[in-house]
Amino acid sequence: MIADIMAACLTNLPQVITMKCHRNAIEEREKSVCKAALLLGETEEILALLQQRELPILDPNRAAYIEEWRALMKQENKNNQGSVCRPNIETDASKTREEQATIEMDR
Repeated sequence: MIADIMAACLTNLPQVITMKCHRNAIEEREKSVCKAALLLGETEEILALLQQRELPILDPNRAAYIEEWRALMKQENKNNQGSVCRPNIETDASKTREEQATIEMDR
């Protein structure tokens, strides 16, 4: 069910980006193209995260319920809590969203 929703969103993405880029007024077009670029960047980030992560083995009857996914994620977080490094909060907080987007685009 979740995969179906994600697939539907990603399937419609090219049409959404195309629609955002085709505006009549230049002022509107510039804003829309920026929004489309951000949308594409966020989508690439989501796809990268999905590729890094294996889908858990979950009973098909349980997989349809968000509560089951939350419980599974909570259990995984408890299991991985000791092995995860803490990020440098000061460094991350000092970067603006634009700086982070620029860094992501440079990769």
